Amino acid sequence: ADFSEGRKRPGNTIKAKGDTRKLSRNCFFQILPNGEKLLRSWMVYSPSKKSIYCFCCKLFDNLCQPSFNTENGFNKWWKLNPKISEHELSLLHIRTFSQWKELEIRVRHSATFDKLHQQNIDKEIQKWKKILTR
Repeated sequence: ADFSEGRKRPGNTIKAKGDTRKLSRNCFFQILPNGEKLLRSWMVYSPSKKSIYCFCCKLFDNLCQPSFNTENGFNKWWKLNPKISEHELSLLHIRTFSQWKELEIRVRHSATFDKLHQQNIDKEIQKWKKILTR
């Protein structure tokens, strides 16, 4: 990444802060105190918007800050390091991340509301088929 931030170079004009910075692959990993790398599964990148989003906050909440779930997402790369940590430690993010993981477990075990609702519909269909057959 080029971190020249607006310094004039031959043949170039002064650029706005952060125009020359780029999203790094390392941002998608959290470094734990023991040195282990943990994938930030909540963070997704949109090539068309050139922004990152918080998947779980986008899915379950529209109040999270800073703009990880807005229409335009987050793309101020020069502010990314502190904002990622700030976001993943926020109470709203922790709540939505928990909701996402709980939903993931329920889907895996076919225990979602949709599945239970569909089972009730199927029972009702079978009941009426038996009644009509008699």
